[in-house]
Amino acid sequence: MTDPVLVFSSIGNLGNEVPIKFSTDFQVEFNHQSVTKINGRTVSAREGYIVLRFPGEHKELSFEYTAAENYANFVFGAATCKKAAASTPDITDTSGSWHYGYGSDTPGSFTDFSLTTDNGKIKRISQGAGGNGKWWSVAQNTTDAPITDGNSITYPAKAEGVLVMHPGASRGNRTKVKYTATATGSYNVSVEWTLVDNQANVSVNAEVLKESAGTWSKVSTLRLVGYNKPQTYTGVIQLQKGESILFEVENDGNFGGDSTRAKFNVSMK
Repeated sequence: MTDPVLVFSSIGNLGNEVPIKFSTDFQVEFNHQSVTKINGRTVSAREGYIVLRFPGEHKELSFEYTAAENYANFVFGAATCKKAAASTPDITDTSGSWHYGYGSDTPGSFTDFSLTTDNGKIKRISQGAGGNGKWWSVAQNTTDAPITDGNSITYPAKAEGVLVMHPGASRGNRTKVKYTATATGSYNVSVEWTLVDNQANVSVNAEVLKESAGTWSKVSTLRLVGYNKPQTYTGVIQLQKGESILFEVENDGNFGGDSTRAKFNVSMK
């Protein structure tokens, strides 16, 4: 539900002040003078009338009369809150929930990639212009049909929401894709990792991390070995609005054949 409103009448009486304690912050839309106190998440009144709005999206609200009351009289209303549609990355849009960057193996480290190249078919966002920086990157097919490049790497059509991630040259040079929640809730999360360079005789570490109250923790660690052998993480992750999930790849000691296809799907449960 979105922006729920509670309307209370006859809180307490002239001889008995009654407090009501709420589970979350509110805004006062109307307050009759007989509401004697508003303190944090508590209102108190002697025959009081008040209208409260609870901004944002909520799964539940609760309140408690903390003194004896003859009867409770209130009206409740809210807009419905639709579940967010399933989300997949679109590399042509960096203003939404998905961001593309790099960092170290320190949990939560993230810097947006700074350089973009686009040949009209494959768009690549990378850490730098040449050498390690050129291939330390995320790339996506921006057309409606699969494309195979000169390195025999196939990029599925854009509509599939698939990225090709390539880590940096050294251990700890991680390529990262960040998803940030637009609402508080439980999210169904899946990512299918596949080494797609047909020279892939190396291994890649693929991890999923989640943020909670500013602290990062690992959700999944998979070691990818061998060409075209997909491995999948699927799970449910609880996020507050504004918290993020990081999807990361890191080479496992060799730089070459590390192109990793990642097929994402994130949706609110």
